[in-house]
Amino acid sequence: MGMRRPVPRELRHHHPQTNTPHRRRDTKTLNTQKNKGMTPRQLRSSMLVLSMLTMGGAVAIALTLLQDDIVYYHIPSHIDTQAPPSDTIRIGGVIEKDSLQRHDNQLSFRITDYTATIPVTYQGVPPSLFREESGAIVEGTFRHDGVFHAQSILAKHDENYMPPAINATEPALTHSPSMPSPY
Repeated sequence: MGMRRPVPRELRHHHPQTNTPHRRRDTKTLNTQKNKGMTPRQLRSSMLVLSMLTMGGAVAIALTLLQDDIVYYHIPSHIDTQAPPSDTIRIGGVIEKDSLQRHDNQLSFRITDYTATIPVTYQGVPPSLFREESGAIVEGTFRHDGVFHAQSILAKHDENYMPPAINATEPALTHSPSMPSPY
């Protein structure tokens, strides 16, 4: 290994194999096939816009697919009782106290949001949690006389709900006011 010889001045800026002058790389514009002459700032901006469009498209597709699975309901004070009978809607509220009447297999009651009240009829067996002063969502149509005819009832329960079968078999899970809560 000997000492390196100094490169003559006329060859200092030339390519060692082809003896042609080096082209200086333009730092503003990278002329590669990949970015087609965009500056780094333009490349970052276009990538940002492309990613935002992709995310927006994904959200739009997800909302479109979930639209049939989302359950909306109206409250009685925002309902127009003169809606066309063919429109199926859901109404959510509380079953008014002393309004529940049973006639054979038919129920009639009033659902309220404490501002407005709507009379409801239902043909069939109600859910086991369905009772006065409890929350419910009814799905059906309005008749011409302004009475809501429900095809289905969903009864709501509070966060302290425990099924009757578990409540009867596990007395340790229920606690009385004299017994402190384990939580």
